[in-house]
Amino acid sequence: MLRRALSVCALAVALPATALVPGGIASAAADDTPRPAIERYAPSAVPDRVALIPTEDPARSQRVSWRSNATAPKAQIIEAPAAFGDTMMDRLTPIDGTDYTRIVTVEATTSTVDPRTGYTNRYHAVEFRDLKPGTRYAYRVGDGTDPNGWPVTNWTAWEDFTTAETGLRDFSFVYFGDAQNYIDSAVPRVFHQAVLDRPKAKLMIHAGDLVNQTGVSDANLQIQEKEWGEWYGAAGYNNQTRNVLATPGNHEYNSSTAITAFWKPQFPFPANGPRAADGSPLEAVRQSAYYVDYQGVRYISLDSSPLQNGPVQNDVLVAQTRWFEDVLSDPRRPKWTVVTFHHPVYAGTSSRNNRIVRDNWNPLIDRYKVDLVLQGHDHVYNRGNQVKDDDATDPTKSHGAVYSISVSGGKMYELNAGANWSDNGARRRVAAENIQLYQLIDVSSDTLTYQARLANGRFFDGYRVSKPGAGWDVAKTVTDLDRDPDAAPAEHGDAQPTRTTLAAARSVVNEGEAVVLEARVAPSAAGSVQFLDGANALGAPVALDGGVASYRTSVLAAGGHALTAAFLPADGARFAPSSSTGLFVDVRNGQGVPGPKGDKGDRGDPGEKGDTGDPGTNGTNGRDGAAGPIGPVGAAGAKGEKGERGPAGRDALVTCKVTGSSSAQRVTCSVTFGARAASSRTRARLVRNGRTYAQGRISSLKPTRTIARGRYTLRIAYGGAVVAARVAVR
Repeated sequence: MLRRALSVCALAVALPATALVPGGIASAAADDTPRPAIERYAPSAVPDRVALIPTEDPARSQRVSWRSNATAPKAQIIEAPAAFGDTMMDRLTPIDGTDYTRIVTVEATTSTVDPRTGYTNRYHAVEFRDLKPGTRYAYRVGDGTDPNGWPVTNWTAWEDFTTAETGLRDFSFVYFGDAQNYIDSAVPRVFHQAVLDRPKAKLMIHAGDLVNQTGVSDANLQIQEKEWGEWYGAAGYNNQTRNVLATPGNHEYNSSTAITAFWKPQFPFPANGPRAADGSPLEAVRQSAYYVDYQGVRYISLDSSPLQNGPVQNDVLVAQTRWFEDVLSDPRRPKWTVVTFHHPVYAGTSSRNNRIVRDNWNPLIDRYKVDLVLQGHDHVYNRGNQVKDDDATDPTKSHGAVYSISVSGGKMYELNAGANWSDNGARRRVAAENIQLYQLIDVSSDTLTYQARLANGRFFDGYRVSKPGAGWDVAKTVTDLDRDPDAAPAEHGDAQPTRTTLAAARSVVNEGEAVVLEARVAPSAAGSVQFLDGANALGAPVALDGGVASYRTSVLAAGGHALTAAFLPADGARFAPSSSTGLFVDVRNGQGVPGPKGDKGDRGDPGEKGDTGDPGTNGTNGRDGAAGPIGPVGAAGAKGEKGERGPAGRDALVTCKVTGSSSAQRVTCSVTFGARAASSRTRARLVRNGRTYAQGRISSLKPTRTIARGRYTLRIAYGGAVVAARVAVR
């Protein structure tokens, strides 16, 4: 029977002969034509883009937002019964005795957005009130048609949510960095894996740049409509069953001062943020600066774009900062505090430096003992703390706020060397690039456990905050985790736990210079340490001597390296293995320092630099777009996302020739600045999308991977700096 069923399935998918004939009347090719976004994401009478939105009192009320063409939108709610279906339609008695006449219908409010697609988006919202704390409810949304109509209806299926408990209770939430790009392909598995790992998570925090497209032209708005459709599609039912808590990024702004028209209709967050002079909500940050108290945690969203996304809006800066302090100093403030905004206090990529955020908000974060600061923007992973909060005796511990930067989408930036941390009194403990993550945070009365996991579910980084006692201002200890807290206990019987730490003599070296690593294992035990660069072993394991193992290497390629050390005990019955947290080492190519990278499209490059000329004045603030013009002498100008543009100088003529097969390629380049040709001994690096394809002297670059046709960037060490030029390989 099984064999017969399989045969029928095979016949069902066979292609008709006309599918292979050009111009066939009914060819499969017609079915393979991509469906236009204007059709794919058009609204209908059936609700979509459904999301739970937290209120000012999530124990006793709940908002829901959705989109549909309805002119009489409604929602229904009831305490979640044991069953729907025949028990409700045929008035049968359900096992739990639910009285379906207790279903409450609520009228919705409506806002509209014109995405310039030929249709209008109608966004609806309801607020369910007078709910019971810690109670499970079922709800659905629809319109004026019969919600129990047959055979079709304009109502969604019933979905469940549970109201918050009053006071501090154990629960979990999830934090995502920028989704922004590859929303329909790379992001969904990240969102879904997070929920698989924490199926009972109560909230989803998004730290800005949920989508990518900005601008107000018809074409811009059409792309925004498409990307919002993708974002809701990526989240799936997750948004319908747990609260969404989001803060806007610069890509939710259509200019330096105007947030996207999609934000407020989609996200009716609490209007308890900064106030205008007349006492009304400050419109510039209404529904983007707000707070929510949920089961012992105060979540605070700040809108950093009016500060860092162009000309500073001083009135918004002053109002937000004053309001932020009021919320932090509130005597009703719960024990735990989580703050989220988009632009990081300590930047992790390029030469970014969010000074206004750091100068105005970080003193309050420190003074009022905030626990977590969750950020985005940089498309890398960073985690650290202020140096003054380091434990005096244990390098794995600290005692202040923990700052995180993360990314959930597929757009990647290169790490910087961490100077924006160290120059401002902070320690970057963990850093990584070319990575997609989600973060799981488990809350209990005295501990908060944080873990960052890769898109494939693997544990990457973590720590535990211990804060015994009552009140938000009691002393706390943050301890790095060296193993997956969700993993089953290691099978080592009564083996004594160990802790491995890793340090480097220098975290920034030039290519070819030695990197000296030192691992320490406590308590001191016999065994060895395997040093790792990502998943790749660095040489053979090194035997411990007095609890210390050292390793020296000069072969790390140019770029960023996330190094770790793994302790391998000689007697597994006495001592358990352990691994260090990641240590970032930046290997630079030649004497130059990589120039700042812009925010153009998926990846920006610095403007080129000539060899003479006077520096120009700062250019106007620009949106994402094509690479900036060739810049003048001096440091390469920062380009792209609302950055300053580098000064303009003479053109550089660059030619590159690739010869040989894929197994023995050779790259020869020549570089001329004005009338002056660069020396054949000048060092350069051929890169694309953050990867190095060849490096060495321009007269004979050594390929590090196969070079295919396409556009590349040649980074040239010249005149004490690095010049970037675009070249094409054909």
